[in-house]
Amino acid sequence: MTYRSDLTRSASSPGSNRPLPLASTDASSYPASTMPEHPGSPATPDASAPSTTNASLRRRCIGASALAFVSLGLLTACGNSDSPVGNTQWQVTEIYDDSSRANYLPDNLQGRAYVVIGEDSLTGASGCLSLRGNVEWNYEQDELSISGFTSEPLDKDAQCLPGDEDTAARMKDVMDGHTLSVSRPESDTLKLQQVLDGLEDWQTAPSVEFFSGD
Repeated sequence: MTYRSDLTRSASSPGSNRPLPLASTDASSYPASTMPEHPGSPATPDASAPSTTNASLRRRCIGASALAFVSLGLLTACGNSDSPVGNTQWQVTEIYDDSSRANYLPDNLQGRAYVVIGEDSLTGASGCLSLRGNVEWNYEQDELSISGFTSEPLDKDAQCLPGDEDTAARMKDVMDGHTLSVSRPESDTLKLQQVLDGLEDWQTAPSVEFFSGD
């Protein structure tokens, strides 16, 4: 594994003024028969438990979409289990790159974009496009640098959606040529955020957030 000792560890990520999702965050607004399912979760909400968040509901839908996508044989996992984040297909859920754009991927693109981050390389896909890049971890393994991020058609028969190229381009803008802090907000989520100096309290560094359906 290649380490970089010259990478500066990032300070605490600045506060974020993210746009609020438009969908309701109240789980009670879903009839019991239509509550999104997730492995290991009850079929109906527990009245004594806190309301399910909109982000959680979106992750459940993304996991279901990803399973359907995998069943078509379009996703292939490459990576090394020695990677600090494991041999995991990390599904893209949010991209924070432009305050004028929605951070959540559109419903029709959920489950289509993912990456597998290895010891020294990155592979993945954005719908009909394959993604590749070089990865360099720092010694503490809490930051990484990505270079040579490329996207190209998986094959001539791959079915594309209009947003596949846009998602790949947004991921590249945030990740390629940058040092990124690595954090795990929850056990099944991953966040890669640019390490930038001189941000104001109201500013948020660009980032990509992922969910694992494993």
